[in-house]
Amino acid sequence: MNWKQKSLIQRTCAALPFGSEAFYYFLQRNFGSMRHAPDPMPNLREFVGIAEEMREMGFSIEGRRAMEVGTGRRLDMPIAMYLAGAASVVTVDLHQYMKHELAQAAFDVMKANKKEILEIFGRLAGNDAVAARFAELEAASSTEDLMRRAKIEYRAPSDASRTGLPSGSIDFQFSYTVFEHIPYPVLAAILKECSRLLSPQGIACHHIDPSDHFAHDDQSINFCNFLRFEDEEFDKVNENQFAYQNR
Repeated sequence: MNWKQKSLIQRTCAALPFGSEAFYYFLQRNFGSMRHAPDPMPNLREFVGIAEEMREMGFSIEGRRAMEVGTGRRLDMPIAMYLAGAASVVTVDLHQYMKHELAQAAFDVMKANKKEILEIFGRLAGNDAVAARFAELEAASSTEDLMRRAKIEYRAPSDASRTGLPSGSIDFQFSYTVFEHIPYPVLAAILKECSRLLSPQGIACHHIDPSDHFAHDDQSINFCNFLRFEDEEFDKVNENQFAYQNR
């Protein structure tokens, strides 16, 4: 889809007085990217790569209390943290975007790619441990049961800048392509809360994608397309990026 058309649709949805998320989800499921089966494998591979880099710096996720900022519509990253050996995972989102049917469909893809998952996560937590954790997930009868078995707590709507969690209760805070959507004052508040939540040995790791997100869908533009515009001009065209995310 042409990026300007997509931007217009998103701005229109953001301007709706109510039901904007449900309407946008309907459009995505029937005409957008979500009409295709979800593929969690790129996210899982990315997480393993990030976890391996952290291990080289002396930090292992195994046995840690983890937190994700920005759950989104699926549970790819919380499951990745569980498979990597996290003791527990709290995942928070300002909006209740997560859909059980999408999370389940993504896990079905994981099961179809079990061999690769055991191989790449085995590098982090050992083959036997990962196999046992994956078998625990395979025994789940529903998405709720999967979250219970993986010790994943989903909080939404929940403000990552005011979580209410105890100080020092998190060892590892993580987000993936989330922070680029958050205005600076909110981002500063989230990081201040992160500082309160982290244990003395804890770390925060946030993967930020500075590319033009419309280029993921519109191949006629490149990932630096937004640099063609002055800030004010681009903000006017692309105001939905903050308006829709922070309704």
